Amino acid sequence: MARADPTRSDYAASRHLLRHLDDAAELRRNALVHDWFPSAALYDRRARGAALERVRSIVLAALTRWRVSRRTPRERIALGRMYAVLLRCELERATLAVVAAELGLSERQARRERRAAHEGFLAAFREAAGGATRVPVPTAGSLRLAIAAALHELGADSVAIRTCEAIALETQDRGLRHDALRLAAHIARTRRSRR
Repeated sequence: MARADPTRSDYAASRHLLRHLDDAAELRRNALVHDWFPSAALYDRRARGAALERVRSIVLAALTRWRVSRRTPRERIALGRMYAVLLRCELERATLAVVAAELGLSERQARRERRAAHEGFLAAFREAAGGATRVPVPTAGSLRLAIAAALHELGADSVAIRTCEAIALETQDRGLRHDALRLAAHIARTRRSRR
């Protein structure tokens, strides 16, 4: 399978960025963050780690800023769908068909939501990257945990629980495993109380 070309469009660059948050060599190909990965950084473990942390920090800031940017209930619902499609398709790498089914959308509608989500995320990312945004630097696992929490807030409890369980199975970090299992249990309790 050919590698994705992040230079094709802003949409392709946004997808590429979110899909390669842990891969400095791939991110170096992406115009959105290319300058943060000089050639030497790819061979210097510390510099590479610092650049990856900076990217993840700004991505988290952008996702957070974009998510809370809408005010009316209608805007929040629309944004919630877009947010869920973006997170599931790009960060969790679920197929569009699966995400559409989870959210009760047609694949065509899910595709439109995904494109709109990337436009919103890109605007927030550029704003966060241009400013002096300082947020705690998330690990890939903690970023996935934030995704699970956001999916729960959007009412996609089954998907959020599966994400938590996957994190718990894959991580070597005991604290992250504990947090993932605790969040899964909280979501399950909340889900039962709603019935």
